[in-house]
Amino acid sequence: MTKSNAKSIHRAKNRPAASLSATADKNLSAYAAAASAAGVTLLALAQPMEARVIYTPAHQRISTNTGFNIDLNHDGVTDFVIQNKTYRTSNGGYRDELYLVPGTAATGANSFVGYGSEASALLRGSRVSSGVPFYYPKGLMALRGAGKASSFTRGFWVNVKNRYLGLRFTIHGRIHYGWARLNAKVSKQSGVTALLTGYAYETIANRPIITGKEHGAGQERQDNPARLNDPSPERVSLGRLAQGAFGLAAGRKSNSEK
Repeated sequence: MTKSNAKSIHRAKNRPAASLSATADKNLSAYAAAASAAGVTLLALAQPMEARVIYTPAHQRISTNTGFNIDLNHDGVTDFVIQNKTYRTSNGGYRDELYLVPGTAATGANSFVGYGSEASALLRGSRVSSGVPFYYPKGLMALRGAGKASSFTRGFWVNVKNRYLGLRFTIHGRIHYGWARLNAKVSKQSGVTALLTGYAYETIANRPIITGKEHGAGQERQDNPARLNDPSPERVSLGRLAQGAFGLAAGRKSNSEK
């Protein structure tokens, strides 16, 4: 090794470490903070909603002079009762009647979707929410009556299959929505009979439920607003995230120019 090379190595070993300029250091810190904040925001958006539908399968026959108590959220409190009764009338006839009433511990907040005193037989996919009419305290479902010379039927539940009761009830004083699915039959031989095949409720107070929905979120959560506003969204890079709102806007602009 020559003497000049040895001197160069000696100077390199004793040279102080180079430092970033104050401006560069500040920009790097801002970049890291922005990227970290954006990552936390995206993680929060990706978390699943707590709202979900709780479904209970059933195969409960409700024949003449029987009933069934529905406890939608399984807390030991009867929310609704489906009742089937036969009785004689004053003119010598009789009536077979299937009807719905709130449970014994319920208040006026427990009610059903219907028209007047009759409970509606909703189709699958119907929305049960504050935007539909609810009634209380008793809802006729199906009725077969007979007098001395004639007979008649009445109610939305006369000879239907896979129809839904729309239900509103309370948990700890807060409104929740649910449904119950039934088949109902009216005949001269057996009067009025029904088969309960399942029921469900939404766990989040005041959130609508869709009849027939047995699992999953009760209502689809909104996606990232930036993606909703972009008809053909790109994968947002870490660099764009670090630039904040300005970077996202620039990314959308570059897409529109392609």
